Amino acid sequence: MTTTAEACVEAYLQEQAKQQPVDKKTKKQRAALRKQVEALFADDALLLLGRAQLSEINAAGKYALPLSELAALPRLKSLLKNQDGEALIRAALEDSELVSISDACVERPLAQDLVQQYDAQLRRHVSYIFSDDGLQSCPPGKLRSMLDEDENTLFLPLASVVDIKKIKELLKNEADKVDACRAAIDAAEPGTLICRVEDHEQGPRVVRTQDLPDEIWELLESNPAGGRAVAVTNIRGKDAPALRLAFAKVGTIEAVELGEDERGAPTASIIFDEELGAIRAVEELNDEDNWRFGMRVRLESGMAPSAARKAAGLPPRPKEKKPQFNERCATEGSSRAAAPPPPPIPVVPVPVIVEEIPEGRQRGKLVYLKEGLCFCVRGFHRRAVTAFPTAGKFGFIRPRDAKSKDDHAFFNMNELPKNLKLKLGDYLEYTPATGEPKNGAPGKPRATKVERAPRPKKPSKKQLEDAAEAARVAALAAAALERRNAPPVSKLEALALRVEERRSTSESAEVDEAEERPDRLRSRTRGCSSMLSDVSRRRLA
Repeated sequence: MTTTAEACVEAYLQEQAKQQPVDKKTKKQRAALRKQVEALFADDALLLLGRAQLSEINAAGKYALPLSELAALPRLKSLLKNQDGEALIRAALEDSELVSISDACVERPLAQDLVQQYDAQLRRHVSYIFSDDGLQSCPPGKLRSMLDEDENTLFLPLASVVDIKKIKELLKNEADKVDACRAAIDAAEPGTLICRVEDHEQGPRVVRTQDLPDEIWELLESNPAGGRAVAVTNIRGKDAPALRLAFAKVGTIEAVELGEDERGAPTASIIFDEELGAIRAVEELNDEDNWRFGMRVRLESGMAPSAARKAAGLPPRPKEKKPQFNERCATEGSSRAAAPPPPPIPVVPVPVIVEEIPEGRQRGKLVYLKEGLCFCVRGFHRRAVTAFPTAGKFGFIRPRDAKSKDDHAFFNMNELPKNLKLKLGDYLEYTPATGEPKNGAPGKPRATKVERAPRPKKPSKKQLEDAAEAARVAALAAAALERRNAPPVSKLEALALRVEERRSTSESAEVDEAEERPDRLRSRTRGCSSMLSDVSRRRLA
């Protein structure tokens, strides 16, 4: 029980602590804490809680959170830095005008109706979609998809409205987002909203109730091809047949129209029979990485390919690895094509020295050796211990064909000659055997008649050089054969290939320095010129 004197002392100490000056670091920490806590109790944060929780807050007349729950939030933990969180939050919120602390809780009194604010916020976002400014910012293709030709008005399915980013963020804590959005729109007074919710055979939809202005009708009537047309720039002098041939691989083309932009640069408008062709043209033929020579392809509707797929009800494009610029230039034949990759480094096979091992014997490497003696204790009494040494030295040999530790052979040092001294890494020769099975398990490999074996011989320097030379000659011969079997790119190269085929077997086996170069056309041109000179000498003779 606290006495009056103790209470007076505690109150005095608290007053002294308040009067002590606070350093700049503590002030900065308290200001950051106050800012974070007030952001949690602001109107924008409270509206994200959902209609059900907002109704409970309206009934209580305040919104409260325990201090312990606040101190455990991740966004505040980084500011508290393993200190007394509740005490720091109390000190930081002493001068706050938005919230107050009572009974270990931070609470904010509320006089306004939060549910009405929540519905008004939802209606404001939905109204902007159907307002004149919102419709003029939409691409023409999207506007045409919203048009209801029977009633000359615009609509959107309520399920699509709920998926819009800002509306989806407001409804993230709602169990049924469609019903919550419809309740907010229906709660508006008649005549105050530019749109309303109507029931349709395909589901509820939001319809604009006011007449469309002339500017919106002009956007709807422009570009009748809609999502089937793409705009192509930076075509670099390509004519209509060349463009039709380049774009025919992504879809059937209806028309190709050439034009110019405001700077006089040539452009093209390509219309496909289906929307999928236009979408694939943007996905596969748009070359923005090659900023100087690449074509720019975009949908004339202004939509991104992913959004156009979603609006047309098409499946999303499967993700694939995009080739790098150097790889794309090498395959497409650009004027900035990268140099061909260097020839692969030939793998030099190391010659294997076959050792003669007696029949029934095997060789391996000593990988484990147990040192010292083990003592077996018997007759343990109060005053006497009887101990005698037992065979404690043993080891394991790893055979050359071992795949795991289970293949290692066990041996006992007592079975070895006394003058045989071993160390790790020694090569040993032994007779393989199998131990006795235990507990139903098969016996483990053992080594008997263990003797020291010579180290395996390494290949000499001359053998390594011969193997490297053989690998180099084989790699060059394979490269020459690959160049010889490559499809020709011109009549001159085809003629050079025929000249090479007439060479004798001895000449074709020799690979000269000119064939090592990546330019196979130059080496073949030399052979073609030699053949032409032979023909001219025959005519002169």
